[in-house]
Amino acid sequence: MQLFVNTNYDFMGKRKLWYGISIIVILVCLASIVISGGLNYSIDFSGGLRMEIKPVADSSGNHLSLADIRDALSSGGIHNVAIQEFPKTNSFVIMSTLDRVLEEAVEEVEVEVIAEVETEVEVEVIAEEEAEVVDVVEADSVVAEVAVAPVLPIVRTGTSDMVANDIVAVLRAVYPEQTSNRDFIQMVEEVGPRAGKDLRKQAVNAVLISMGLIAIYIWIRFRFAWGFTAALALFHDVIIALGVLSITGFEVGMTVLAALLTIVGYSINNSIVIYDRIRENLKLYRKDDEKDVINRSINDTLSRTVITSFTTLLACLALLIFGGEVIRGFALTFMVGIIVGTFSSLCIATSLVLDIVIAIKNRKSNKK
Repeated sequence: MQLFVNTNYDFMGKRKLWYGISIIVILVCLASIVISGGLNYSIDFSGGLRMEIKPVADSSGNHLSLADIRDALSSGGIHNVAIQEFPKTNSFVIMSTLDRVLEEAVEEVEVEVIAEVETEVEVEVIAEEEAEVVDVVEADSVVAEVAVAPVLPIVRTGTSDMVANDIVAVLRAVYPEQTSNRDFIQMVEEVGPRAGKDLRKQAVNAVLISMGLIAIYIWIRFRFAWGFTAALALFHDVIIALGVLSITGFEVGMTVLAALLTIVGYSINNSIVIYDRIRENLKLYRKDDEKDVINRSINDTLSRTVITSFTTLLACLALLIFGGEVIRGFALTFMVGIIVGTFSSLCIATSLVLDIVIAIKNRKSNKK
């Protein structure tokens, strides 16, 4: 089946337009990430609370659903949570970041510490000499940081216990019958900020290493310049996908990492198909201009690229609509990756290849 037969679209003639669109979109994505103060990391990457619960059925034999748990927590004012359901065991994993509650707790400690320090300084100054009270307001932040630092581990532990108790209290108030069993709370653990930071570092390394290995593969199979352009196109896809997550406010966790790695593989697959056709056509049409050869190659593979991307997009759309909260971040990220990856394979990677080929050709002619 072919949607596009004997097409002759001039993709390479619009290289500057493609570059302009990409630059604008990337700048918007980067601006969103900077303005929002970074990405919205999930508990996997930022640290927080992970709790496993196992409610029982009520007298009618009905079990709680994921929607029931989420609605109950929302009604109790607990919104910053991610919930994962395991139907086979009738259990749930509730994950909550502690940043907001921790900040409030630290602010309370800072206020108390600053008040005590100011009082001590004022008393000492007045006792030593009858002068005006020393202004210690400018030193408040420094004093608070030094004084609060030893208290932070205690605050964090207390905060995680407080969040866990709040979650249990809300669920038992809304569903007393289903949460009355002794083994209702299966497990409570806290993911520390250091562990989250390590996971973020490993995630970045995983994406960069995969892109680097793919670039090396393209270099070996085709040419060095092609591997370089493929790596740039992959970087372009990942940045835009992360930017969309920042704009929409979706959490960046392990599922999003899986989607990013899938995007890298999916996008490079499209590029390899086009590169392969370019290599064949360069041998068949040696006398033709490089621009015409690349345009012909893109048009030759256009039906395959569009049909493959569209069918995969439909599957991701189904996941986004019916997959639930846990898989929604993956589905959105992959959907964006399919659209952007198809665009970069057709327009960006090939345009970069042509510009590099022209630059090398001009350089050789200038030497002569």
